[in-house]
Amino acid sequence: MLKLFLCSFSILLSGCLPTYLGKYSSSVVEPEDVSRKVRKEAGNKIKPIYPIASNKYRFHQKYEQVWESALGVLLANYNIAIVNKESGVITTEWDTFYLNKKVYRNKITLFIKHSSWGLVDVMIYNNVETLGSEVFGSKSTWFPDTQEEKESSRIIRNMAISLNQPPPDIASKPIARSQTSKKIAN
Repeated sequence: MLKLFLCSFSILLSGCLPTYLGKYSSSVVEPEDVSRKVRKEAGNKIKPIYPIASNKYRFHQKYEQVWESALGVLLANYNIAIVNKESGVITTEWDTFYLNKKVYRNKITLFIKHSSWGLVDVMIYNNVETLGSEVFGSKSTWFPDTQEEKESSRIIRNMAISLNQPPPDIASKPIARSQTSKKIAN
């Protein structure tokens, strides 16, 4: 009886030990190889986010995902003034900051809408103003400024990150509507 127990125990061990010790062999796939493989497989499934106008981007995602991403990115950085999911509008309060010895303020407005099946368009407006010098006895005059591109690009990039998408090539020229429809058809 003891022999039978020892034999079955040794068979059990011989079956388990090689599997357990297999993690130390050189044939085990390293984590970086796994991530490279996952990225390669996902590369065929990931659809890029691309600009279709100077302030408009097309996402190959569900509306709900893009909405949650936009809301999350803006909530992390701004105080929200308006949120209306039905109309697809998110607007922030004015945010004041000091940069290069000037006082600025900005207000972000996002419009999110269905473009077609599986496509969502995001229009982003960043109103930036600079506190002007004394004009007619008033020191609190705000003037329009051109600093809007950097913040808009940062918001779109952060949305891409939250959606596990590659960052869009924001420096590229916007795609014309006819080119957009050709890309969708492919």
